[in-house]
Amino acid sequence: MAENSNRFERNPRKTLLAVFAVFLLLSVGLTEYVLEKKLPEPPLQRSLRLKEHYPNFSSTLPGPSAGDILEEKDYPFRVDNDGYLVPSKVYEEPDLSIVFLGESSTECRFVEETSRFAYRAGVLLGEHFNKKINSYNAGAGGGNAMHSLNLLLNKALAVRPQVVVFMHNLNDLNVLLLAGSYWNDHPTKSLIVTDDRREHKFRRWLATVGETVFPGLCYKLGIGAAFDADDEEFSWKPPARLSAPDFVAAEFECTVATFVNLCKARAILPVLMTPCTRLDAGGDEITRKNLERLVKPWGLEAAVYVELFRRCNDVIRKVAAERGALLIDLDALAPKDKTHLYDLVHLNTKGSELVASLVAEHLARSLAVQNLLREESHSNGAFTSK
Repeated sequence: MAENSNRFERNPRKTLLAVFAVFLLLSVGLTEYVLEKKLPEPPLQRSLRLKEHYPNFSSTLPGPSAGDILEEKDYPFRVDNDGYLVPSKVYEEPDLSIVFLGESSTECRFVEETSRFAYRAGVLLGEHFNKKINSYNAGAGGGNAMHSLNLLLNKALAVRPQVVVFMHNLNDLNVLLLAGSYWNDHPTKSLIVTDDRREHKFRRWLATVGETVFPGLCYKLGIGAAFDADDEEFSWKPPARLSAPDFVAAEFECTVATFVNLCKARAILPVLMTPCTRLDAGGDEITRKNLERLVKPWGLEAAVYVELFRRCNDVIRKVAAERGALLIDLDALAPKDKTHLYDLVHLNTKGSELVASLVAEHLARSLAVQNLLREESHSNGAFTSK
Protein backbone atom coordinates (compact mmCIF):
# COMPACT_ATOMS: atom_id res chain seq x y z
CA MET A 1 0.00 0.00 0.00
CA ALA A 2 2.94 2.28 0.76
CA GLU A 3 4.17 1.82 -2.80
CA ASN A 4 0.84 3.01 -4.26
CA SER A 5 0.46 6.05 -1.97
CA ASN A 6 0.12 9.42 -3.70
CA ARG A 7 2.09 12.63 -3.06
CA PHE A 8 -0.51 13.97 -0.63
CA GLU A 9 -0.30 10.86 1.50
CA ARG A 10 3.50 10.96 1.46
CA ASN A 11 3.80 14.75 2.22
CA PRO A 12 0.42 15.97 3.50
CA ARG A 13 1.76 19.16 5.14
CA LYS A 14 3.84 20.28 2.19
CA THR A 15 1.01 19.60 -0.21
CA LEU A 16 -1.48 21.56 1.89
CA LEU A 17 0.96 24.45 2.17
CA ALA A 18 1.48 24.48 -1.59
CA VAL A 19 -2.26 24.44 -2.28
CA PHE A 20 -2.79 27.20 0.28
CA ALA A 21 -0.01 29.31 -1.25
CA VAL A 22 -1.53 29.00 -4.72
CA PHE A 23 -4.99 29.82 -3.36
CA LEU A 24 -3.62 32.83 -1.48
CA LEU A 25 -1.77 34.10 -4.55
CA LEU A 26 -4.85 33.76 -6.75
CA SER A 27 -7.01 35.45 -4.11
CA VAL A 28 -4.63 38.40 -3.76
CA GLY A 29 -4.35 38.74 -7.55
CA LEU A 30 -8.13 38.65 -7.99
CA THR A 31 -8.62 41.16 -5.18
CA GLU A 32 -6.05 43.52 -6.71
CA TYR A 33 -7.70 43.20 -10.13
CA VAL A 34 -11.14 44.07 -8.70
CA LEU A 35 -9.84 46.94 -6.60
CA GLU A 36 -7.76 48.36 -9.44
CA LYS A 37 -10.86 48.59 -11.61
CA LYS A 38 -12.48 50.76 -8.95
CA LEU A 39 -9.51 53.11 -8.62
CA PRO A 40 -9.73 56.56 -10.23
CA GLU A 41 -7.49 57.22 -13.22
CA PRO A 42 -3.98 58.07 -11.94
CA PRO A 43 -3.22 61.75 -12.59
CA LEU A 44 -0.65 62.92 -15.09
CA GLN A 45 2.51 64.03 -13.34
CA ARG A 46 4.29 66.95 -14.99
CA SER A 47 7.54 68.66 -14.09
CA LEU A 48 10.08 71.04 -15.54
CA ARG A 49 12.99 69.38 -17.29
CA LEU A 50 16.22 70.17 -15.45
CA LYS A 51 18.71 69.72 -18.27
CA GLU A 52 21.66 68.45 -16.28
CA HIS A 53 23.79 65.34 -15.88
CA TYR A 54 22.97 62.79 -13.21
CA PRO A 55 24.42 64.06 -9.90
CA ASN A 56 27.40 62.01 -8.67
CA PHE A 57 27.69 60.24 -12.02
CA SER A 58 31.18 58.93 -12.73
CA SER A 59 32.39 57.02 -15.78
CA THR A 60 34.87 56.99 -18.64
CA LEU A 61 33.67 57.66 -22.17
CA PRO A 62 35.32 56.31 -25.32
CA GLY A 63 36.04 59.02 -27.88
CA PRO A 64 33.77 59.10 -30.94
CA SER A 65 34.91 57.08 -33.93
CA ALA A 66 34.42 59.94 -36.39
CA GLY A 67 36.28 63.21 -36.17
CA ASP A 68 39.62 64.98 -36.54
CA ILE A 69 42.45 65.49 -34.05
CA LEU A 70 40.79 63.57 -31.24
CA GLU A 71 42.96 61.16 -29.31
CA GLU A 72 41.51 57.65 -29.29
CA LYS A 73 41.19 56.97 -25.59
CA ASP A 74 38.71 56.97 -22.76
CA TYR A 75 37.79 60.35 -21.31
CA PRO A 76 36.89 60.69 -17.61
CA PHE A 77 33.42 62.13 -17.09
CA ARG A 78 32.45 62.98 -13.52
CA VAL A 79 29.58 65.01 -12.11
CA ASP A 80 29.35 66.52 -8.63
CA ASN A 81 26.35 66.19 -6.31
CA ASP A 82 24.72 69.33 -7.79
CA GLY A 83 24.93 68.21 -11.41
CA TYR A 84 28.00 70.29 -12.40
CA LEU A 85 30.94 68.75 -14.22
CA VAL A 86 33.97 68.03 -12.06
CA PRO A 87 36.10 70.00 -11.15
CA SER A 88 33.59 72.51 -9.82
CA LYS A 89 33.56 73.77 -6.24
CA VAL A 90 37.29 73.99 -5.61
CA TYR A 91 37.07 76.61 -2.85
CA GLU A 92 34.65 76.76 0.05
CA GLU A 93 34.94 80.56 0.24
CA PRO A 94 35.80 81.80 -3.26
CA ASP A 95 36.49 85.39 -4.21
CA LEU A 96 34.42 84.92 -7.37
CA SER A 97 32.05 82.28 -8.72
CA ILE A 98 31.33 81.83 -12.43
CA VAL A 99 28.65 79.58 -13.93
CA PHE A 100 28.87 78.46 -17.56
CA LEU A 101 25.56 77.62 -19.23
CA GLY A 102 25.39 75.98 -22.63
CA GLU A 103 25.00 72.89 -24.73
CA SER A 104 27.51 70.16 -25.67
CA SER A 105 29.95 72.77 -26.99
CA THR A 106 30.22 74.08 -23.41
CA GLU A 107 30.12 70.61 -21.87
CA CYS A 108 33.29 69.52 -23.78
CA ARG A 109 32.63 65.82 -23.18
CA PHE A 110 35.73 64.59 -25.01
CA VAL A 111 38.22 66.92 -23.36
CA GLU A 112 40.34 66.22 -20.29
CA GLU A 113 38.57 67.44 -17.14
CA THR A 114 41.11 70.14 -16.27
CA SER A 115 41.29 71.34 -19.90
CA ARG A 116 37.58 72.02 -20.37
CA PHE A 117 37.40 75.74 -21.01
CA ALA A 118 34.79 76.45 -18.32
CA TYR A 119 37.12 75.17 -15.60
CA ARG A 120 40.37 76.25 -17.23
CA ALA A 121 39.21 79.85 -17.71
CA GLY A 122 38.55 80.10 -13.97
CA VAL A 123 42.03 78.78 -13.20
CA LEU A 124 43.68 81.28 -15.56
CA LEU A 125 41.62 84.17 -14.20
CA GLY A 126 42.45 83.18 -10.63
CA GLU A 127 46.17 83.03 -11.41
CA HIS A 128 45.99 86.41 -13.15
CA PHE A 129 44.42 88.17 -10.17
CA ASN A 130 45.82 85.87 -7.46
CA LYS A 131 42.25 85.12 -6.36
CA LYS A 132 40.22 82.03 -5.51
CA ILE A 133 37.71 81.44 -8.31
CA ASN A 134 35.16 78.66 -8.68
CA SER A 135 33.96 77.78 -12.17
CA TYR A 136 30.82 75.68 -12.56
CA ASN A 137 30.26 73.91 -15.87
CA ALA A 138 26.52 73.31 -16.39
CA GLY A 139 26.85 72.52 -20.10
CA ALA A 140 24.69 69.59 -21.23
CA GLY A 141 24.34 68.01 -24.65
CA GLY A 142 20.96 68.62 -26.25
CA GLY A 143 20.17 71.64 -24.09
CA ASN A 144 18.94 74.92 -25.52
CA ALA A 145 18.80 78.46 -24.17
CA MET A 146 15.40 77.92 -22.55
CA HIS A 147 16.76 74.94 -20.63
CA SER A 148 19.59 77.15 -19.42
CA LEU A 149 17.13 79.78 -18.19
CA ASN A 150 15.53 77.05 -16.09
CA LEU A 151 18.96 75.99 -14.78
CA LEU A 152 19.81 79.59 -13.94
CA LEU A 153 16.62 80.14 -11.97
CA ASN A 154 16.33 76.79 -10.24
CA LYS A 155 19.95 75.72 -9.74
CA ALA A 156 22.73 78.13 -10.67
CA LEU A 157 21.56 80.99 -8.44
CA ALA A 158 22.09 78.72 -5.43
CA VAL A 159 25.89 79.01 -5.78
CA ARG A 160 25.56 82.83 -5.76
CA PRO A 161 27.53 83.49 -8.96
CA GLN A 162 28.75 87.00 -9.74
CA VAL A 163 29.26 86.09 -13.41
CA VAL A 164 27.24 83.79 -15.69
CA VAL A 165 28.51 82.88 -19.15
CA PHE A 166 25.87 81.86 -21.71
CA MET A 167 26.67 80.17 -25.04
CA HIS A 168 23.84 78.85 -27.21
CA ASN A 169 22.94 78.73 -30.88
CA LEU A 170 22.81 75.35 -32.64
CA ASN A 171 20.22 73.57 -30.47
CA ASP A 172 18.02 76.67 -30.38
CA LEU A 173 18.19 76.97 -34.14
CA ASN A 174 17.23 73.30 -34.51
CA VAL A 175 14.36 73.26 -32.04
CA LEU A 176 12.84 76.46 -33.41
CA LEU A 177 13.38 75.50 -37.04
CA LEU A 178 12.16 71.90 -36.76
CA ALA A 179 9.74 71.79 -33.82
CA GLY A 180 8.44 75.32 -34.33
CA SER A 181 8.65 76.21 -30.63
CA TYR A 182 10.64 75.77 -27.44
CA TRP A 183 7.41 74.24 -26.07
CA ASN A 184 7.29 70.87 -27.78
CA ASP A 185 6.88 67.17 -27.00
CA HIS A 186 10.34 65.93 -27.99
CA PRO A 187 11.33 63.00 -25.71
CA THR A 188 14.53 64.66 -24.43
CA LYS A 189 14.35 68.30 -25.53
CA SER A 190 10.92 69.38 -24.28
CA LEU A 191 10.68 71.92 -21.46
CA ILE A 192 8.03 69.94 -19.58
CA VAL A 193 8.28 66.25 -18.75
CA THR A 194 4.98 64.32 -18.64
CA ASP A 195 4.91 61.10 -16.65
CA ASP A 196 1.77 59.19 -17.64
CA ARG A 197 1.51 56.36 -15.12
CA ARG A 198 -1.42 54.89 -17.01
CA GLU A 199 0.83 53.81 -19.87
CA HIS A 200 3.57 51.19 -20.14
CA LYS A 201 3.09 49.93 -16.59
CA PHE A 202 4.74 46.58 -17.24
CA ARG A 203 7.66 48.18 -19.08
CA ARG A 204 8.21 50.63 -16.23
CA TRP A 205 8.17 47.79 -13.71
CA LEU A 206 10.55 45.72 -15.82
CA ALA A 207 12.98 48.62 -16.21
CA THR A 208 12.94 49.32 -12.46
CA VAL A 209 13.61 45.68 -11.59
CA GLY A 210 16.26 45.38 -14.29
CA GLU A 211 18.21 48.47 -13.18
CA THR A 212 18.10 47.20 -9.58
CA VAL A 213 19.07 43.59 -10.20
CA PHE A 214 21.22 43.90 -13.36
CA PRO A 215 22.63 47.48 -13.38
CA GLY A 216 25.69 46.62 -15.47
CA LEU A 217 23.72 44.82 -18.17
CA CYS A 218 21.11 47.59 -18.30
CA TYR A 219 23.82 50.22 -18.69
CA LYS A 220 25.33 48.35 -21.65
CA LEU A 221 21.90 48.01 -23.24
CA GLY A 222 21.22 51.72 -22.80
CA ILE A 223 18.49 51.33 -20.17
CA GLY A 224 18.79 54.28 -17.83
CA ALA A 225 21.94 55.43 -19.65
CA ALA A 226 23.44 58.80 -18.80
CA PHE A 227 23.57 59.91 -22.44
CA ASP A 228 20.47 59.50 -24.57
CA ALA A 229 20.88 59.23 -28.33
CA ASP A 230 17.84 61.51 -28.69
CA ASP A 231 19.91 64.30 -27.13
CA GLU A 232 22.27 64.58 -30.09
CA GLU A 233 22.05 67.75 -32.17
CA PHE A 234 21.08 65.69 -35.22
CA SER A 235 18.35 63.59 -33.56
CA TRP A 236 15.41 65.22 -35.29
CA LYS A 237 12.89 63.57 -37.57
CA PRO A 238 12.06 65.37 -40.81
CA PRO A 239 9.44 68.01 -39.96
CA ALA A 240 6.17 68.55 -41.79
CA ARG A 241 7.34 72.09 -42.47
CA LEU A 242 10.23 74.34 -41.48
CA SER A 243 9.78 77.53 -39.48
CA ALA A 244 10.43 80.88 -41.14
CA PRO A 245 13.94 82.32 -40.56
CA ASP A 246 12.50 85.59 -39.17
CA PHE A 247 10.51 83.63 -36.57
CA VAL A 248 13.59 81.65 -35.51
CA ALA A 249 15.68 84.79 -35.09
CA ALA A 250 12.96 86.65 -33.18
CA GLU A 251 12.31 83.79 -30.74
CA PHE A 252 16.01 83.29 -30.13
CA GLU A 253 16.50 87.02 -29.52
CA CYS A 254 13.73 87.05 -26.91
CA THR A 255 15.29 84.12 -25.07
CA VAL A 256 18.80 85.57 -25.06
CA ALA A 257 17.46 88.95 -23.92
CA THR A 258 15.57 87.21 -21.10
CA PHE A 259 18.85 85.72 -19.88
CA VAL A 260 20.48 89.15 -19.76
CA ASN A 261 17.50 90.66 -17.93
CA LEU A 262 17.42 87.86 -15.36
CA CYS A 263 21.11 88.29 -14.62
CA LYS A 264 20.78 92.04 -14.20
CA ALA A 265 17.79 91.63 -11.90
CA ARG A 266 20.02 89.51 -9.64
CA ALA A 267 23.05 91.85 -9.93
CA ILE A 268 24.98 89.25 -11.94
CA LEU A 269 27.30 90.12 -14.83
CA PRO A 270 25.82 88.50 -17.98
CA VAL A 271 28.34 87.25 -20.51
CA LEU A 272 27.21 86.20 -23.99
CA MET A 273 29.41 84.05 -26.20
CA THR A 274 29.08 83.12 -29.86
CA PRO A 275 30.24 79.56 -30.56
CA CYS A 276 33.13 78.95 -32.92
CA THR A 277 32.33 76.27 -35.49
CA ARG A 278 33.44 74.59 -38.69
CA LEU A 279 29.91 75.07 -39.96
CA ASP A 280 30.67 76.05 -43.52
CA ALA A 281 28.92 74.68 -46.61
CA GLY A 282 32.21 74.76 -48.51
CA GLY A 283 34.48 73.33 -45.82
CA ASP A 284 36.68 70.23 -45.65
CA GLU A 285 35.46 66.68 -46.28
CA ILE A 286 34.42 65.78 -42.72
CA THR A 287 32.66 69.12 -42.34
CA ARG A 288 30.77 68.66 -45.60
CA LYS A 289 29.72 65.13 -44.66
CA ASN A 290 28.55 66.17 -41.19
CA LEU A 291 26.65 69.14 -42.53
CA GLU A 292 24.98 67.05 -45.22
CA ARG A 293 24.01 64.43 -42.63
CA LEU A 294 22.52 67.18 -40.51
CA VAL A 295 20.33 69.01 -42.99
CA LYS A 296 19.64 66.69 -45.92
CA PRO A 297 16.93 64.61 -44.16
CA TRP A 298 15.16 67.85 -43.31
CA GLY A 299 14.92 68.94 -46.94
CA LEU A 300 17.11 71.98 -46.24
CA GLU A 301 19.94 73.47 -48.27
CA ALA A 302 23.24 73.46 -46.41
CA ALA A 303 23.94 77.08 -47.36
CA VAL A 304 20.55 78.16 -45.98
CA TYR A 305 21.24 76.40 -42.67
CA VAL A 306 24.68 77.99 -42.38
CA GLU A 307 23.19 81.42 -42.99
CA LEU A 308 20.60 80.83 -40.24
CA PHE A 309 23.38 79.82 -37.86
CA ARG A 310 25.29 83.00 -38.65
CA ARG A 311 22.13 85.03 -38.18
CA CYS A 312 21.70 83.59 -34.69
CA ASN A 313 25.27 84.62 -33.88
CA ASP A 314 24.36 88.12 -35.07
CA VAL A 315 21.40 88.02 -32.68
CA ILE A 316 23.79 87.32 -29.80
CA ARG A 317 25.96 90.28 -30.79
CA LYS A 318 22.90 92.51 -31.09
CA VAL A 319 21.52 91.61 -27.67
CA ALA A 320 24.92 92.14 -26.04
CA ALA A 321 25.26 95.59 -27.61
CA GLU A 322 21.70 96.74 -26.88
CA ARG A 323 21.38 95.37 -23.35
CA GLY A 324 24.86 95.91 -22.00
CA ALA A 325 26.10 92.33 -21.68
CA LEU A 326 29.77 91.45 -22.03
CA LEU A 327 30.36 89.81 -25.42
CA ILE A 328 33.02 87.19 -26.09
CA ASP A 329 32.81 86.67 -29.84
CA LEU A 330 34.45 83.27 -30.27
CA ASP A 331 33.01 83.08 -33.78
CA ALA A 332 35.28 85.99 -34.71
CA LEU A 333 38.23 85.19 -32.43
CA ALA A 334 38.80 81.45 -32.40
CA PRO A 335 40.21 79.41 -35.31
CA LYS A 336 37.68 77.30 -37.19
CA ASP A 337 39.74 74.32 -38.23
CA LYS A 338 40.23 70.64 -37.53
CA THR A 339 43.17 71.42 -35.26
CA HIS A 340 40.81 72.91 -32.69
CA LEU A 341 37.41 71.33 -33.45
CA TYR A 342 37.04 67.60 -34.08
CA ASP A 343 33.67 68.00 -35.84
CA LEU A 344 31.22 70.78 -36.69
CA VAL A 345 31.00 72.45 -33.30
CA HIS A 346 32.84 70.43 -30.65
CA LEU A 347 36.23 71.48 -29.35
CA ASN A 348 39.09 69.09 -28.81
CA THR A 349 41.56 69.60 -25.95
CA LYS A 350 43.70 72.08 -27.88
CA GLY A 351 40.66 74.09 -28.92
CA SER A 352 39.23 74.08 -25.41
CA GLU A 353 42.49 75.36 -23.93
CA LEU A 354 42.62 78.15 -26.50
CA VAL A 355 39.02 79.15 -25.78
CA ALA A 356 39.80 79.13 -22.05
CA SER A 357 42.55 81.70 -22.59
CA LEU A 358 40.23 83.90 -24.69
CA VAL A 359 37.47 83.74 -22.07
CA ALA A 360 39.85 84.50 -19.21
CA GLU A 361 41.42 87.41 -21.10
CA HIS A 362 38.06 89.03 -21.84
CA LEU A 363 36.85 88.59 -18.27
CA ALA A 364 40.08 90.06 -16.92
CA ARG A 365 39.67 93.14 -19.14
CA SER A 366 36.12 93.70 -17.93
CA LEU A 367 35.85 96.59 -15.50
CA ALA A 368 32.91 94.82 -13.89
CA VAL A 369 35.05 91.75 -13.12
CA GLN A 370 37.91 93.95 -11.92
CA ASN A 371 35.54 95.73 -9.56
CA LEU A 372 34.20 92.41 -8.30
CA LEU A 373 37.74 91.31 -7.50
CA ARG A 374 38.71 94.77 -6.25
CA GLU A 375 41.76 94.87 -8.46
CA GLU A 376 43.44 97.63 -10.43
CA SER A 377 42.75 97.58 -14.15
CA HIS A 378 46.35 96.79 -15.16
CA SER A 379 47.23 93.41 -16.64
CA ASN A 380 49.64 91.03 -14.92
CA GLY A 381 50.63 89.40 -18.20
CA ALA A 382 49.25 87.71 -21.29
CA PHE A 383 47.04 84.64 -21.01
CA THR A 384 48.24 81.37 -22.46
CA SER A 385 46.21 78.33 -23.35
CA LYS A 386 48.12 76.06 -20.99
